[in-house]
Amino acid sequence: MATTELNADDFDLVMLPGGFEAPDRVRLLPEVLEFIRHMNAQGKLIAAICHGPWILISAGITKGRKMTAYWSIETDMINSGADYQHKAPLVVDGNIITSPHYNNNGEFMAAVVDYIKKNK
Repeated sequence: MATTELNADDFDLVMLPGGFEAPDRVRLLPEVLEFIRHMNAQGKLIAAICHGPWILISAGITKGRKMTAYWSIETDMINSGADYQHKAPLVVDGNIITSPHYNNNGEFMAAVVDYIKKNK
């Protein structure tokens, strides 16, 4: 599926990848940012790990939200207005789940599954 075909009505959740390069490139795509904004407006699950929250920053949905991310983007998170939770292995704030590192994948995925079960 091309990013230009993304429609929030067609998805129940979105998981944003970590790593450095993927999120840095994805956050430059206006259609992805619009998709993220629509997912958030509909209260759908948005899960982001490592550098994935960069995409949330670029979509403009971090202000006032409790979040964590990879340590190197802490300043970006704070500057975007996020309530950055330093060293937290996992943060759940409403429909947004964040985790700072793949070492936390177990907790991260458990939180995603738990959210889905509670919000069927």
